Amino acid sequence: MSSSTDLPGSLGSIESSALPSISRDADAIDLLPWLSSRRRVLSEAEDFSLTYMPLESSSHWALEDGAIRHRSGRFFSVIGVRAEDQAGAVVEQALMDQREIGTLALYLRQRDGLAEVLVQFKAEPGNVGLFQLAPSYQATASNTDRVHGGESPPFGDWLTAHGDFASDTLQSEQGTRFFGKRNRNVSLLIQGEGHASSPYHAWVPIKQLCASLSENHLVNTDLRSTLICANWEMLANGSPFAGEGFAQSLRASYELADHLALTSLDDVLGQLSGHREWIGGPEIVSLSALSGWGMREEGPAPLDASGRPFRFRHIQVRSSSREVRVWDQPIVQSAGTGQVVLPVGRAAGVPYFLFKQVSELGFEGRVELTSAVLEEPGSLLKSDAFGQSLIASGRTLVSCKQSEEGGRFLFDENEYALVDVGQAFTPPPGYHWLSVAQICALLQRGCVFTNEARSALSLLLKWI
Repeated sequence: MSSSTDLPGSLGSIESSALPSISRDADAIDLLPWLSSRRRVLSEAEDFSLTYMPLESSSHWALEDGAIRHRSGRFFSVIGVRAEDQAGAVVEQALMDQREIGTLALYLRQRDGLAEVLVQFKAEPGNVGLFQLAPSYQATASNTDRVHGGESPPFGDWLTAHGDFASDTLQSEQGTRFFGKRNRNVSLLIQGEGHASSPYHAWVPIKQLCASLSENHLVNTDLRSTLICANWEMLANGSPFAGEGFAQSLRASYELADHLALTSLDDVLGQLSGHREWIGGPEIVSLSALSGWGMREEGPAPLDASGRPFRFRHIQVRSSSREVRVWDQPIVQSAGTGQVVLPVGRAAGVPYFLFKQVSELGFEGRVELTSAVLEEPGSLLKSDAFGQSLIASGRTLVSCKQSEEGGRFLFDENEYALVDVGQAFTPPPGYHWLSVAQICALLQRGCVFTNEARSALSLLLKWI
């Protein structure tokens, strides 16, 4: 990317009534050109630029007491974290400390017998393509409290004005980039029409949206998370996976009793609670105390790029669609594309999905389940022989490219896929085959599946 990117235009010329409408009787194929058209209109009108800047030039952020902090003490900080693993090795990392809990909300409604969801076209500086579909309401606690001095995020009042939540869980964010970050993922059924006048919001049929989740760089990671954590029967407007073919087999896995599965939930949860990777820490330390890291003009960066997947940059952003039109912030920039593969195996004709236990420095609960094959963006450490054999032997069922958390990561990208590996086999220690029913149960517990695992699981909604 060049040092500055500009899209000319004025938001004032956009009227929601002038935008194209969705054919309510059409399938997902008809939704895609509608979404593309609207994104194009918004992008052409968006006054956007992104420029790298020295940290010391910022009037809002500064390096103080060994950490990079906002002058308000809110939003997030860049800190040093150190821990000792069970083998006695010291692990150190620069991470974003954003332990205030944000809210990701999905608003659903029934209209003329059709289930619809309110989506937001949200511009983030790190998004591939700038505008991507986001949850109905997406805000950090600092933004909700208007610490930035700008406008309130739209439709936040609906969280208290429209009855009970259909789902409400705390879910973790990337533990290799964040320290203890969690977001509240909620969904609620809006009573009545639920009029939305914002040019950045639109009601779309849920099934069409779910069927389009395999499109590249269309749906952001937060909308994927809220969808997969929502009530699936509400998403399906009835019984999930009611179709033929793979959907029918997913239905059998969705209805499978726990005692008939390859492993029990009690066994999985017992192994997770018994796995404690960090015996010393994690503890917060000064950025200057991190071995292998140093301060550059724009922020912390590895002294040797080998084995270090990312660095911090400082950027100034102008965006006419945001609550604050101009701001600056630290952001993570990774060195390459990652890969997330969720294997699908069968036992007695029922599909299961293979996850592995992973301990990441930023997890509050220390260990969670992620896809059996995971290479984070920029990592020089490729999958082990087991992971590579799964990819080589499998048949891809669905795949897409997705940029991760564009508000904090600069064009971070993962390739996601569900891969059919045939018959389920006895996995190595730390790996678990889970049915769809077990996945649903664990999603509702919160902080069991990593952000990457939830994004991979969202591809299942193609068959909802």
